[in-house]
Amino acid sequence: MCITFVYTNPDAKGPNQYQTIVINNRDEKYDRPTSQAAWEDGILAGRDEKNPNDRGGTWMGVDKFGRVAILLSILEPPSSENPEAPSRGKIVNDYLESGESAINFAEKMSMHAHTFNGFHLVLLDRSSLNDNRKIDLVSYMNRHSENVPEIHEPGCYGFGNSPRDKPFHKVNYGLERFETTLAKHLENNDRVSKPALINDLLDILKCPKRHFPDAQMQSQSEQPSELLRHLSSCFVQYPDDHRYGTRSHSILLIDGDDQATFVEASMVSVPENPEDALWDTKYYEFGLEPRPSENRPCPAKNGHSPAKVDWF
Repeated sequence: MCITFVYTNPDAKGPNQYQTIVINNRDEKYDRPTSQAAWEDGILAGRDEKNPNDRGGTWMGVDKFGRVAILLSILEPPSSENPEAPSRGKIVNDYLESGESAINFAEKMSMHAHTFNGFHLVLLDRSSLNDNRKIDLVSYMNRHSENVPEIHEPGCYGFGNSPRDKPFHKVNYGLERFETTLAKHLENNDRVSKPALINDLLDILKCPKRHFPDAQMQSQSEQPSELLRHLSSCFVQYPDDHRYGTRSHSILLIDGDDQATFVEASMVSVPENPEDALWDTKYYEFGLEPRPSENRPCPAKNGHSPAKVDWF
């Protein structure tokens, strides 16, 4: 399923202000082969490894320019899914490899999106000219009646597995906590603790509080209520025999100096009892590179350098 919250502020300046903050949970079968976040072909992402001959699909990725793509599935009855539909996992890579603007890519995607099973696509594109930064946040859902991409102004947004105008209760709850957390940490620009901010953002993603019943969720699914209620929390954990739930937490911070921090905490070993699962954290810091059309020097901290995380 997955859930995502996004903040954009193109006017951010310096290391204590943030132009982009993205947090994401990936929900998936525990036994589906997956690799942890790593740089590959200019894209930082975890990857689906189910099919060795067609690997590399992902749920969230960022490139060296700070462009971001997140893919969420839409909750649908199994009877409405097409087993022959093309894989949705390559959509993220397709955008990041294309070099296209977010809106252009989304508009082109809308022309053949009906061939896929349900998805919600969130794209971020950024550019800078003469010190004027522009951040485009675009979302597109292929199960929406209007079938057009939505452009979002700077601010905070939540995205889930339903139409944006009909959010699940857990998306509303998570968005409220996201906004409160950012207000707490960003109100004093001179004293922002990145480790504390990351920990509080992780707390949102790890929240097991259920928000059920949920009429919108129930209207999109044929699952019985006793199962569906397990999907109504930000952190999802189905009963043990289903072996399905939240497998990774991803956090992306891009500050006003174009320095990016990417943190992924992922489930790397799942025994019979998911409560005993082994989690591992990857941490990357890198300076964003200018787009080919931009004329500005590369940030001083350029490079992709994983570092040990010591605050989790």
